[in-house]
Amino acid sequence: GTPRSRLRLFLQAAEEDTHQLQSQNTRTLQARDEFLEGTLLWRQHLYRLANLLDPATGLPFPSQSRPQNPPWVEQIPPPPPLDLPEFQESEPRQRP
Repeated sequence: GTPRSRLRLFLQAAEEDTHQLQSQNTRTLQARDEFLEGTLLWRQHLYRLANLLDPATGLPFPSQSRPQNPPWVEQIPPPPPLDLPEFQESEPRQRP
């Protein structure tokens, strides 16, 4: 083709790539936000348990010696997001 038509094709491909990257970036940011939200819920859940149950025995603390947000809770990492490839079924489902 002419240099002009080649240039048009090149420009069209670049626009498609840009659009694809932008939507991928949007999905990545959305997944990150969902993960951070899940991490926050995970921490709240762990703190709730840690404030109620003695990790040494699994039994409830006597109310007078109940700790407030023990620091060891921060050592427990949140579970990984379930949309990582190793958690997918063999047929990946499309996200809307």
